[in-house]
Amino acid sequence: MLSLFGCSANKYEIDYCGAKSSYQGAKSSYESGEEVELYYKNIVPDMEYSFYLDGEYISPEFDAGGAFIRFVMPEHDVKLECRAKNSMSALQRECPNCHVLTPQASGICLSCGFDIEATIVCPECGTELKKEAKFCYNCGSNLSNKE
Repeated sequence: MLSLFGCSANKYEIDYCGAKSSYQGAKSSYESGEEVELYYKNIVPDMEYSFYLDGEYISPEFDAGGAFIRFVMPEHDVKLECRAKNSMSALQRECPNCHVLTPQASGICLSCGFDIEATIVCPECGTELKKEAKFCYNCGSNLSNKE
């Protein structure tokens, strides 16, 4: 039915997963077919960010302070999710002595001073262990009879 004030389009909600304040220009609802342009401003160094709309990856455009997210609003409510992970974790390894993460390039643990280069790898599960270990603390494998 046509109203006196013109056609009214259906509006649909965006669930920002509790982070609406992190998006500049965020509104609670948009008309279907409307171009949604948001700026995610809470970018932290050494973190990798991924954005998903209803579980589908959205390719953002990054600048020095944030990320631009653009999409066309579908004809249903949507969930916009930001996932972040530490980009430095791939450059670290766990010390087999104290279990603190230490830089991959370091030969010694920066926490306890353990010589990480003097380690062996469990042939059953791949856990890094002290060279003198007789059993793997992760899987229990007997290392004394392994060559």
